[in-house]
Amino acid sequence: MRTALSVIFGILIIALLVCMVFSRRSKKPIGKNVAFAMAGLAVPVLGNLIIIASTEKMLSVIGYYIYFIGMDIAVYSIWRFTFAYCNLKKPKKSLRLLLYVLFGVDIIQYILNPFFSFSFIVDKIMVEGEAYVRLIPRIGQTYHRVICYGMIAGIIIVFIYKIVNASKVYRSRYNVILFSILAMAVVESYYIFSR
Repeated sequence: MRTALSVIFGILIIALLVCMVFSRRSKKPIGKNVAFAMAGLAVPVLGNLIIIASTEKMLSVIGYYIYFIGMDIAVYSIWRFTFAYCNLKKPKKSLRLLLYVLFGVDIIQYILNPFFSFSFIVDKIMVEGEAYVRLIPRIGQTYHRVICYGMIAGIIIVFIYKIVNASKVYRSRYNVILFSILAMAVVESYYIFSR
């Protein structure tokens, strides 16, 4: 199982990076936002790859840090992509500043976690005869989840709004993205609650 997941995550990282390169080279205005989103999504996948592949606590902890900070980057990059893709005006400076502060606090808490352990600790467990390093969430992890899921909920609302108000010709382009985001949220929720 570990090898299969590691291969899948490795292929996914390569695919995201290839898409990022092609998007960056695109002459379309949305190209840079797509490239940023692809790069943002690659970071937590890399963290997941390290977590799954590792049997050592230290390496797994590094993987968790890459994963969680990567989730902040991924969610922010999807938020930026949403505004560009849906042709929305740039958010007000006050909202952008609020998001920077919320994500900044989240990143700082992970930087301080090795000293205070208020975000998470880890525990080595055996699953089907193989060693894994399991995350034990703390209050800082709850903050992280509220920020990320709050942002995803906002993004979903934007796409639902666009679907409701768009002509039938354009609805499918928003439906695909909305379905992808919902699928990602469901998989992520399963990952969190299944431990």
